[in-house]
Formats: sequence, structure tokens, C-alpha cells
Amino acid sequence: VNYSGYDNHAMQVLLKQLNDSYDTKERIKLVKQIEEMLLSSYSVTYIGFNNLIFATRKGLKNFTPHVTDYYQITVDLELQS
Repeated sequence: VNYSGYDNHAMQVLLKQLNDSYDTKERIKLVKQIEEMLLSSYSVTYIGFNNLIFATRKGLKNFTPHVTDYYQITVDLELQS
């Protein structure tokens, strides 16, 4: 998702070519061009995070909090009485 509103016609052309190409060497070449264009345009990338708070109770099994997870209810979660 382009939250920053970055708009560059040349970038759009390269991204279209990348999307349309199946040749690995061509795709690598295009990605390098895209990276160079981003770096030279002083584009800003924002990295955000959420504070996660976990509350558990006795008998909760197979719950392992992880810093990158936000959805903890899985098929492995088990509540024992």
C-alpha cells in the first residue's frame, strides 16, 4: 500500500515491466533499477509498530507470543480446564 503517495511515472513503467517479466535475469536487473531509483529520489519509508499486550490464564497451552505476531488465535491454541 502506498500510504506516502509516492508517484513516479518512470517507476511505474519499471514496476509494470517487472510484473510482466518471467525472465529471472531481467527481473533482477529491473529490481536493481527500481532500488537505485528509490535511493536516488530520497524516498522515505516509514516503519511502524504496535504495542502488543498479552494476557493469559492458567491452563492455556501452545501459546507463544512473538514480537511480529498480532493474531495469536491459531489451530494449535488449547484451553484446558
